[in-house]
Amino acid sequence: MTMAIQPETQQVFWKRPHILYPGMVVLLLAIPIFANFYLMFRAKADPAFFVEKDYYKKAVAWDGTQAERRASEHLGWQLRLGPAGQQAMTLPLGQPLRLVVQDRAGQPVANAAVEVLAFHNARAAEQWTAKGTTDASGVVSLPLGWHKPGLHEFQVRVTRGSDVFLQTVQRDAVQ
Repeated sequence: MTMAIQPETQQVFWKRPHILYPGMVVLLLAIPIFANFYLMFRAKADPAFFVEKDYYKKAVAWDGTQAERRASEHLGWQLRLGPAGQQAMTLPLGQPLRLVVQDRAGQPVANAAVEVLAFHNARAAEQWTAKGTTDASGVVSLPLGWHKPGLHEFQVRVTRGSDVFLQTVQRDAVQ
């Protein structure tokens, strides 16, 4: 009597234990890696998110920055944004930013270098910078590339000689 030899049943390669279990480990490790790369890409591409430039350098210089702010407050200078030197609560969109700088006594601060960093609060990655010099009446008009209505932040630095005045102002821009 002859015995028929039964062929071995072939298993699908991914059902083999020596492939399945290491493959699951690799897959479980790969998913969070790809998810993190995806999230980093999305965060970098979205203009609503912004990572402060030189944040470590700014953190190390924190004490110096606070001393500069205290000296700025001690100067007593005033900064006004808006038409005719009046403090405007809203600013017209697309027009140059008009700043008036006065000293403690209300006299104009003439020939001072003015630097402005501006951005829309909902789009902090889209920033504009402008520089100018105040005229004899303490006024400077700076062109900014703003085009979105809403709340904007203006970080202003005014320098005249060794005096440095810093102020951060938030204003609504309207059409």
